[in-house]
Amino acid sequence: MVVYPRTMAFVDKISTCVDVEVDDREHWKVAFRDLSSGPTVDEERYKFGKIFERYKEAFWINVSTGCRCLVQFDPRKRGMDYARLEWNPRTVGNHSASQIARLLNDICPGVTTAQLAQGAQTRVDFSFDLLDLQIDALTVATELRRTVSGIWQTHTEYFPKGPINSIELGRRESDRSLRVYDKRLEQAKAQYGDSLDHRELYRLAMERRPITRVELTLRKGLDARQLVCSINPFLKYQFSHLAHSRGRMPGHEWKFFIDACKQRGSQAALSLIENKKLRKQYRDLLFQNPPSWWQPELIWQESLAAYSSIWSLPNPINV
Repeated sequence: MVVYPRTMAFVDKISTCVDVEVDDREHWKVAFRDLSSGPTVDEERYKFGKIFERYKEAFWINVSTGCRCLVQFDPRKRGMDYARLEWNPRTVGNHSASQIARLLNDICPGVTTAQLAQGAQTRVDFSFDLLDLQIDALTVATELRRTVSGIWQTHTEYFPKGPINSIELGRRESDRSLRVYDKRLEQAKAQYGDSLDHRELYRLAMERRPITRVELTLRKGLDARQLVCSINPFLKYQFSHLAHSRGRMPGHEWKFFIDACKQRGSQAALSLIENKKLRKQYRDLLFQNPPSWWQPELIWQESLAAYSSIWSLPNPINV
């Protein structure tokens, strides 16, 4: 049996909110403009996108060489006075919250890492990569909420045609969602942009080493200390390798089901089985032997260790 290497879990993106007093709003806005690594985010380009959906202004702030923090300011909703900061801890480096706090301290003396940690964490992405594993050889599911579930979908986000390259369980705006996607396609799209058609982009991407990224997003609005004490969200999911599942039941129906899992994702295939008893039987067979790399307890421990280092908090596993 082939064993696919898994990277250590890491935090791929984090966003937190900082309260801004009404009397200080203009001072913060001018200071953000002065700190900005160039002009404010182009509103004409992004005004219909997520960046300006809930905020009137946005800025890119240099944190370290080649690393930026997105600052969204002046919420459109009345009575809301705060700034939202979003950054990638992997590019900023260890203890990245301390670097962000030092930048804010230039605007409002007295801002500390501890104060940032007490703010609402509006988004945290916990991720890990599976090396040498093609995404269409992998299947993942979570508990079904009704016969035909609306919590799954498959995407061709980076390439509008071709085989499955992204699986999503849960809406991105929900408190918890899981996304599994072909990292090579994202990298190729970032490198070549729209200069090549999707067929050429796909061909170039397939020449790279296979990397499948698993990305769990939490949007619970907890502060840092509350989040590290929360229940392990990875326990909600199950993974399986489709190649190991093909011969677990005789007959053509099972083979058709496995093909549907490969083309549409197992969550979609399971949700279309109306008979609850048969659906459970198929589900149990599909996930009866999880892959060796799927160790949700260990992955959560690694995630918490990475998250704690961002805020310079004690690792809860060692406390």
